[in-house]
Amino acid sequence: MRRLPALLALGSTALTLSAAPSLQYNHGDPSDDEQYSLELINRARMNPTAEGIFLAGINDSRLNFSYTFFNVDRNQVKIDFAALTPRPPLAFNSRLMSVARFQSQDQAANNYQGHSSATGGTQLTRLTNFGYANFTVVGENVFAKIADAFVGHVGLNVDFGLPTLEHRKAIMDVLELTHPSIYREIGIGIVPATGSNVKPFVLTQEFGTELPTANTAFLTGVAYRDGNHDSLYSLGEGMAGIRVMPDNGDYFALTSKSGGYTIPLQNLPAGTTSVQLTFSGGGLMSPVTKTVALNGTNNVKADLVPTVDLVNISTRLRVSTGDNVAIAGFVVNGSANKRVIIRALGPSLARAGVADTLSDPSLQIVANGAQIATNDNWKTSQQTEIQNSGFAPTNDNESAVIRTLAPGVYTAIVSGVGGTSGIASVEVYDLDIPANSHPINLSTRGQVQTGDGVMIAGFVISGPVAKRVIVRAIGPDLANRGVTGFLQDPTLSLISNGVTIASNNNWKDTDKVAIQATGLAPNDDRESAIVATLNPGVYTAIVSGVSNSTGVALVEVYDLD
Repeated sequence: MRRLPALLALGSTALTLSAAPSLQYNHGDPSDDEQYSLELINRARMNPTAEGIFLAGINDSRLNFSYTFFNVDRNQVKIDFAALTPRPPLAFNSRLMSVARFQSQDQAANNYQGHSSATGGTQLTRLTNFGYANFTVVGENVFAKIADAFVGHVGLNVDFGLPTLEHRKAIMDVLELTHPSIYREIGIGIVPATGSNVKPFVLTQEFGTELPTANTAFLTGVAYRDGNHDSLYSLGEGMAGIRVMPDNGDYFALTSKSGGYTIPLQNLPAGTTSVQLTFSGGGLMSPVTKTVALNGTNNVKADLVPTVDLVNISTRLRVSTGDNVAIAGFVVNGSANKRVIIRALGPSLARAGVADTLSDPSLQIVANGAQIATNDNWKTSQQTEIQNSGFAPTNDNESAVIRTLAPGVYTAIVSGVGGTSGIASVEVYDLDIPANSHPINLSTRGQVQTGDGVMIAGFVISGPVAKRVIVRAIGPDLANRGVTGFLQDPTLSLISNGVTIASNNNWKDTDKVAIQATGLAPNDDRESAIVATLNPGVYTAIVSGVSNSTGVALVEVYDLD
């Protein structure tokens, strides 16, 4: 780690009136790896105790050797990080980005790890050349032979083999004589390398605070779609081209290709304690606003993580007995519990013109092979709670259950009381939609007949951005699951606002490559599948049999984001 003191500490200030943001701030164009590296750094800075627990608990084949070779005391790592002071997040600076990339490229090209060379010069030379010479404090970390950004972050923050922990001190902003004030900005350069001393990647981190902005707070963050639901930016999740507009100050930003942005909070009205951000464009179907509390002159972080869920799912089909009862499966992903209402409707379907409805549906909810809830007539239990949800069935013979479900796989089974048969609807409605809990991967198995007896699955996409899904109609493959009387040749239609927007009979006939790429291609060529990117709205998938054939089928909707 290399630090340089301030060259000069002279400057002046002037008062200016606040104006609506009209200048676009350029923070560079970080790659996905560089943005991910910053997210790991800021997570560590803002919560050192959690970072210590995270680093102490790592079990990764790429890192375990280093933990052992350098005799890392994992418990001491936890203790050391718990003693650190939380620091504000760092914001990308385009000139520091250029310095970091230049130094990484120089190390890669000349097969060395270090802070200076005959071709790259010293850190001060590079800072001067790229216009970052008027600083109060700067620092530099370099790390060659890293496998990826994650390994680089762990290696520098554990600080393998460096007892003085200089790399960690830079990342975590440990103040000392040569580091008298905290960093505000950062540049990160991660480049591929082929030399024996540096491959496969070289990482350089440039830390700094410029004198002109030494008392300016930077608003930083990243817009991303949390596809793996881990509440952290991951490679490939960034949302580019989103306009980030504060309600005050000089600057606004557009998110870079990796999703990040930086805004200097300059010329805010006196006494401003918060700013309202409006995120728009760049794949957002509608603007999203967020109020961000300020922290004096410290940097603050505001991420945009659009919540886009498959919610309010229903399937209408014929319910018989034995293997031909209706079986609806759904998955709750994420880290939080989700409150849902599950309904089994029959008699009320007559109002929609459906004949031969199931007169008295019964509902069971199963998890891990065990029944966790059951209901016959909805007023017999949870009547008040169901009424308050706004989703009470209109017929007393219909069934409903409200449950708060932990992340996991669930099955709703609808049958007729006394072995009766008829057309019914099984539905799952999301009652709270917390940001870190997502119901996805929905399926219903049941009897497909003709006319009103075809299988009709409805689902709603909720949120400000489009969602990519695959919808499947499975028949012949059910024989491999012990189901008899399966639908020999299902056909699938996808409908929005009464218009068929996609259809498929045999899945290889259309979008074969896209379907195979999802990893969810049907096992039988006669089965159907549609891959589509759908805007927020209401959708219906209809499964019927070719040439009016009948049998047991499975309709499924999988979230691909």
